[in-house]
Amino acid sequence: MNKSSYFIIILIFLTCCNAPKSEKDMSSIQLLYKPHEGQSLKNAMEIVSEKKFIFGHQSVGYNIMDGVNLLEEKTGINLNVRETRDFKSFQEPGLIHFAVGSNKDPNSKVDDFVKLMNEISVDSNAIASFKFCYIDIRRFDNVDSVFGYYKENMLKLKELYPEAKMFLFTSPYRAIQKGPKGLLKKIMGKPAGEVENNIRRAKFNEMLIDELSSEFPVFDLGKVESTRPDGQPFTFKWKGKTYPSIYPKYTFDRGHLNKFGSEVVATNLIYFLANEIN
Repeated sequence: MNKSSYFIIILIFLTCCNAPKSEKDMSSIQLLYKPHEGQSLKNAMEIVSEKKFIFGHQSVGYNIMDGVNLLEEKTGINLNVRETRDFKSFQEPGLIHFAVGSNKDPNSKVDDFVKLMNEISVDSNAIASFKFCYIDIRRFDNVDSVFGYYKENMLKLKELYPEAKMFLFTSPYRAIQKGPKGLLKKIMGKPAGEVENNIRRAKFNEMLIDELSSEFPVFDLGKVESTRPDGQPFTFKWKGKTYPSIYPKYTFDRGHLNKFGSEVVATNLIYFLANEIN
């Protein structure tokens, strides 16, 4: 047997030894956004059903909307969900969502939302927001520049439309590469896939909360995704520091939300919208 074969056997052995243990936590949903005393999910859904929300997003956003649909079925409360950019023709309460900007181009999403706020702002009852996708913040992006453009425009919107109601989302994460390839990179001292990307997403999220949470309500999507059902943070370490990552059992492809992840995020979002948005 040559050295290459020995190395492969050792790699497989180490991978098996480092395989995550099964956890019996798939039936519980950790609430980072707590219900008011005695408030059920159905009560929170009823409150949200009386408001008008406008939500711009891309693919993970559709996963969140899948979770909202699941909660509608579970509680029997209709949130009047519509996908449209024709805000003027939609006057009643509901949850309006639409695709915003282009993936991999965060500034295009900011620009699209800014343009649409010209229409949204005339509706004093609407509460508007949009979110970035994980693909918008990557290792080769200048996070300071991405956040700077985002911050400048969000504050500008608040100044231009002081009566408009807005809230913000932190960035979602992806799962760190595992298996033989991930382990091989670790042995070689190289970052596994998504390590550097998640570090930049964490930096963006930290800046957003530190610099904008006093100006806008913030739904911390990144924190919801990186919190296990038992309430513990799900993290990884790189160069002596700890960073968040999406809990693997919330995703089917290391980034997009599966049914369980969609329900976890949607449930937290409903309580956030019901109790922290006026």
